[in-house]
Amino acid sequence: MRGLTVLAILGVVAGWAMPTQAAETCTDNGRACQITTAMTYVESLWAANGQTARLAPNVRRTHNGGKRPEEGAELIRTQIAKERLNNYRNVRLTVDEKKGDVFVFWITRGPQPQTAHIAERIRVKDGWITEIEAFFWLDERPADQVTSVWPDATRAAEIAPPKVDIGPCAGARRDCLIAVANTYLDSLLKADGAAVKASPTVRRTLNGNKVYEGEAVLRKGVSSERLAYRKNYRLFVDEAKGEVMALWLTSANPPAEPSTAHVIERIKIEKGLITEIEVFYPLEQGTRDGTSGWPDEP
Repeated sequence: MRGLTVLAILGVVAGWAMPTQAAETCTDNGRACQITTAMTYVESLWAANGQTARLAPNVRRTHNGGKRPEEGAELIRTQIAKERLNNYRNVRLTVDEKKGDVFVFWITRGPQPQTAHIAERIRVKDGWITEIEAFFWLDERPADQVTSVWPDATRAAEIAPPKVDIGPCAGARRDCLIAVANTYLDSLLKADGAAVKASPTVRRTLNGNKVYEGEAVLRKGVSSERLAYRKNYRLFVDEAKGEVMALWLTSANPPAEPSTAHVIERIKIEKGLITEIEVFYPLEQGTRDGTSGWPDEP
């Protein structure tokens, strides 16, 4: 990631060991192929070797918004070779098989000696990566104080996850998940947590650091939000795992100082209620008109 350089990789996470050669090519657009293809990019970051990533010639990459996009496979391969990351852990995936988007969450070490919480949207089509949208939050705490706030996953478990019970659903599974997630997302804009379909034990984390637990705490937190707007609102659904990813732009109202929040949220739903919310919102300072660099989409 831009701004994250130092040392060679030292870490190997159980279930996510780096391959010693390029992954076998697949083109079937199924979940396993989407994950395998997306991980060639993430693993190339871990190895500082862009040659192993299955990048389409016209692939495009952004970091914390669309201010300085990178265009083309060769440029991105060159940048990857410079991004020597020190250790990686807590790898987890959310996959929208319909849209072909693989979201990868992980933690790594950055400079002096900051820890980075990373979430990336990687779009895959016919075995090639066409889009990379990266979010990262630099944690100011000493590295030995940064712990994982969500459980680790393994490649095998992410490729074939058990189908989550999402509760009663009269229509398409995808639509039901979005409807429940929107009770929370819409409540943020209204600053009113009363309507959120939340589990009594719901857990919400912010930027890999702050942890809030319980329904009452969530409703109070949502009701305290003061957002000026919501735009570039994009939703993605992992139907098997019962997770909705929400990407959007906002700003505080009234703003202490002008900034744009580039928001990415993972929302897990079980038996009709939200049980997990994981939020990152890197700030683009100095403007309330920041852009993601990606178009709106349904």
